[in-house]
Amino acid sequence: MAPGFVDPHYHIESSRLTPARHAEVTVPDGLTTLVEDPHEACAVLGARGMEFFLAASQRLPQRVLCSVSSATPPSTFETTGGYIGPEEMATALGQPGILGLGELMDPPRLFGRDARLWGMIEATQAAGRRLGGHGGFLPPEVDAFAAVGVGSSRPRRRPAAGSGPDQLRGAALHRAGHSGAAGLSDGELEQRPLLAPGCRPGRAGAGSRRRYPADREP
Repeated sequence: MAPGFVDPHYHIESSRLTPARHAEVTVPDGLTTLVEDPHEACAVLGARGMEFFLAASQRLPQRVLCSVSSATPPSTFETTGGYIGPEEMATALGQPGILGLGELMDPPRLFGRDARLWGMIEATQAAGRRLGGHGGFLPPEVDAFAAVGVGSSRPRRRPAAGSGPDQLRGAALHRAGHSGAAGLSDGELEQRPLLAPGCRPGRAGAGSRRRYPADREP
């Protein structure tokens, strides 16, 4: 048995590929499991965006799990085709393959007690699921994220040698999320493949928005 890579935060739709074509591109590089956060698709389709990725990933050689988009709509100033709130969150958590709430990346609504977002957070906590974070924040914001219950993050870069305590606390939250494989130990995975922190083996996915395969699907 060969170990595979688990990517705990992913956006398949950013590759412009269907899940099947995406698996063709990334499985040969060792990416056997990923956690999709389909907030771009959900902005258009709402909860149907998650349902599409789960359904389209059946019988693939790559296991695709999902986090519920926390950013549908992305802001109070945008009108989108989709909406996900506390009711939709509670329904999604009852579906196989849904792990928890995806990247919390809106500090004004998080710390301003936005009713929609906090309703989703409370539904996630009540179900005993994980809250995902987002990189780029330092104390006091990162401390507030941790106090809310966010268990992972993904900073834009590793702290440089000699970094102060603020940068190291942000990196510690990132490592805590990766060492727990983003909550994959809750029974969603029968076996836990090797996790390589910071490694993105796929050629077309999150973090590679400007590099697409030449034969990508339209």
